[in-house]
Amino acid sequence: MVSVDVLPASDRQIIDKAEKLATATRAFWQKAAVQMSESTNDRFRYVLARLVGALATAASLRHLIYTHGGLPREEIRAGALVAIPIVALAIVFYRRKRQL
Repeated sequence: MVSVDVLPASDRQIIDKAEKLATATRAFWQKAAVQMSESTNDRFRYVLARLVGALATAASLRHLIYTHGGLPREEIRAGALVAIPIVALAIVFYRRKRQL
């Protein structure tokens, strides 16, 4: 086994350059990982906020339709189940149109 102290100067320069490259690469990936986790946290918060907002809106609409509209719960439920595929198709078509 060869010790670092015994290496010639040219080999030591190669090792120094490799260490600098490894340090720079490590620093880059650590920064990238931090940014990636921050963006994941931001995305999770955004999705969670949208989900809570959607639930609150759905509950408010259901309550208003039930109390002021006079529709029974079963009809509201059936209408909501029919609306789910319609909204899903609208989202799919909108995204396709946006990509073109």
